[in-house]
Amino acid sequence: MQPIDYQSVLTLLESTFTKQISCDSPTNLLCLKASENYIKADIKVMIFGQETNDWECQFPHIGGLPHLLNVYDNFFNNGKCFSYGGQFWNGFSKIQSRLRDEFSTESKSVGFIWNNVIKIGRCGEAGAPSKAVLDWQKITQNLIRKELERYKPDIVIFLSGPNYDKHIANIFNDVSFSKVSKRSDRQLAKVSSPQLPIKTIRTYHPGYLWRRGFYSF
Repeated sequence: MQPIDYQSVLTLLESTFTKQISCDSPTNLLCLKASENYIKADIKVMIFGQETNDWECQFPHIGGLPHLLNVYDNFFNNGKCFSYGGQFWNGFSKIQSRLRDEFSTESKSVGFIWNNVIKIGRCGEAGAPSKAVLDWQKITQNLIRKELERYKPDIVIFLSGPNYDKHIANIFNDVSFSKVSKRSDRQLAKVSSPQLPIKTIRTYHPGYLWRRGFYSF
């Protein structure tokens, strides 16, 4: 599997990095690295969170792309994220177990890759970054589409909540959200776009799901 050209994205981000943006303390770019388990899996799953709030602290990191790929590999592919704690990774782990159990009856392996709707967050702070940082990183919307083309997930799960639907719509301008159960489409929605697999859903961030009964979703 050929790597994504993250370097050209980083180069453009650095060339447009201003003092105003620096004052808003953007994190570093989330650069994906698929594991061998994902590459060889019968069923490939990409799970999106919202954004990072401390991804190697403030942009740009002196180690550049090699460092960011290694950080992703060590954090996610080597499982350090699950000792990191927090409701997101607890929820992610439960979804992994559920899907592996479900497909084990068909003797199919399941591989996972982690992504975020917003690729550059705020250093040390939760929540979406400023408008200036969002505008600066618009190039990453096309990057996400390229990641989907390259990694070809069979299932996509957005654990981003309905308030991030506007950010998903910025990535896929033809996207639609529809009700799939007795729950409202704010709680659980099918996400449709020619650029997404048929099996794509969006639900709340696990922090909300744990409070509302995780397994009922």
